[in-house]
Amino acid sequence: MMLRGLADCELDVMQVLWDFGGTTEQKKIKKELERRKGREYSRPTVSTWLLRLKKRKLVEGFVKSGTSFYRPLVTREEYMRLELRILEKRLFGADSFSLVAAFADMTNLTEGDMQKIEDMLRDWDK
Repeated sequence: MMLRGLADCELDVMQVLWDFGGTTEQKKIKKELERRKGREYSRPTVSTWLLRLKKRKLVEGFVKSGTSFYRPLVTREEYMRLELRILEKRLFGADSFSLVAAFADMTNLTEGDMQKIEDMLRDWDK
């Protein structure tokens, strides 16, 4: 997998696959995308998105009895890590501290959130 994020449409497809949790028929992927986005997509459009994901080795596809099926080859968590690395590199020059500091500064962290972060950091130190 190349260090490059997904286009929004590709990420939408991956979200459907992750939410379905396994091998999914292409027709069901298309219907769920349409439900989530409130618009119709052509079968060739969805096929193109799936083919791009397959070329990047993010999904695996196969045909059984004339029906196309796909399943994700990366977890949502693995992809989130990739996106965070991309963000860190592009915006913060690979400086993890600056990324975390910017996030903390720009969000409304509660005292509970801060305590959880402190606990997590303390556990990593062990």
